[in-house]
Amino acid sequence: MVPTLPSPPLFEHLLFEAPLGPVAVLAALGVIALVMFNRRAELKRGVATACVLFAAAVGVWITAATVTTDRERITTRSRELVEAVGRVDVDAVGDYLADEVRLVGWQDTESRERILRMVEDEVRGRVGVTSARVVRSQAVIDGPNVGRTYVRVHVEADQLAPPYTWWRLDWACENGEWRVVRIEWLDGGRR
Repeated sequence: MVPTLPSPPLFEHLLFEAPLGPVAVLAALGVIALVMFNRRAELKRGVATACVLFAAAVGVWITAATVTTDRERITTRSRELVEAVGRVDVDAVGDYLADEVRLVGWQDTESRERILRMVEDEVRGRVGVTSARVVRSQAVIDGPNVGRTYVRVHVEADQLAPPYTWWRLDWACENGEWRVVRIEWLDGGRR
């Protein structure tokens, strides 16, 4: 069983990652204000209040569209890494891995070069993976420039391989670039 990662701070999540709720609330309040002030014969005040609330809704939407949180970055990079492994694009996989990356829990590997060789030899050769994609993920930022993701990966392969596996990816950010420093196989099976 894969543990659940902690939720992000509520304000950050609603403002930057899931703005639909706050936008809908602000827009609904704008409509309600317009209707209420109109019933009191204060249409100008209603329009002004509604405009402020609609502008706030648009501002929240624009903010969410322009700001990418570190959680979103490592989630996206996790998905891209898995897809690169599925394509057996060793160069692309290498771009996601830190020099000191380690693989644990499944064919423990102590070097970046051996991990890249495994992608080439095992994924393409022995197992014959034709595609890999993330079907579920969780992410958390554990501290400054440190985060982790849990990804459930679906694999299609020529040879017998578990179609679904869970992986933990530990990330570190150096010079604004998130790279994997540790990969851990958590679980594999048919569910």
